[in-house]
Amino acid sequence: MKRSMLQRSATEIPEREWPATFEYLASNLRSSMPIPQALAALAERGSDEMKSIFRHVRRDLALGMPLEAATFILNESHHGERLRHILLLGREVGVDHLPELLLISARFIRRDIEVKEEVKVRQGWVINGARLGLIAPWAILLLLMTRASTRAAMFTTAGGLVIAGGAGACLLAAWWMKRASQIPGISR
Repeated sequence: MKRSMLQRSATEIPEREWPATFEYLASNLRSSMPIPQALAALAERGSDEMKSIFRHVRRDLALGMPLEAATFILNESHHGERLRHILLLGREVGVDHLPELLLISARFIRRDIEVKEEVKVRQGWVINGARLGLIAPWAILLLLMTRASTRAAMFTTAGGLVIAGGAGACLLAAWWMKRASQIPGISR
């Protein structure tokens, strides 16, 4: 039960905290700290979710669990999984280049976050433009309906078909806009 609560919190760690975690770990490793101690030091850094994850890792390492098992909880987060694989790779091939690899990963994560935020902003512009495009014809129709001749034309069978066709096209466009605006990995 406790493990599932921790796993949920691993996925709730804000993405912006991961680069600092990678950098802090790289700093610890550069100061010749062993991987288990460097991970244990992370139990006192970052948000409460981040601390709880690394307290769990610290506890498992203190109990003598191997690094693979103690860091398994990191797999619940995309960046945590990346961190785990880098650490396991570093342990296999040597920790000499591990700090540089962690710093490079931190830069990639930061750049990824920047790109996602830019996409969200541009996506918002496009969606708002599309909404305006859906509303504009109906606003014009309302303005035209202030004239008696336009009202008379709209209340005929042909006028009703034009309005129904326009409404159907707007509903189809709204559905397509909603579907096209869903970008995997980027939530609005």
